[in-house]
Amino acid sequence: MEVAQNRQSVKLNNGQTQEIAAVFNSEFIEHCRQELLLCLGPVGNFVLDDILAESPGITIEQLVAALIIAIEDPKQVEKFKKRLQVPKS
Repeated sequence: MEVAQNRQSVKLNNGQTQEIAAVFNSEFIEHCRQELLLCLGPVGNFVLDDILAESPGITIEQLVAALIIAIEDPKQVEKFKKRLQVPKS
């Protein structure tokens, strides 16, 4: 028996569209993008787009963990974690 997985399209910074598992919505991804821009500047766009492109079935927890690793600076990580509101599943 095959389980159908809901998918949604997310527009990446480079204008392309990436299909992701609809585990979380595009508003959450855009919220992550805005918070990354505050922590990393313009490179935050590319970090998020790369993570989504490489891992289309990524979970919220995996996405947040990958973003935290990408930030590196402990002070910025703490700011990011405080500002990011992870949706309840």
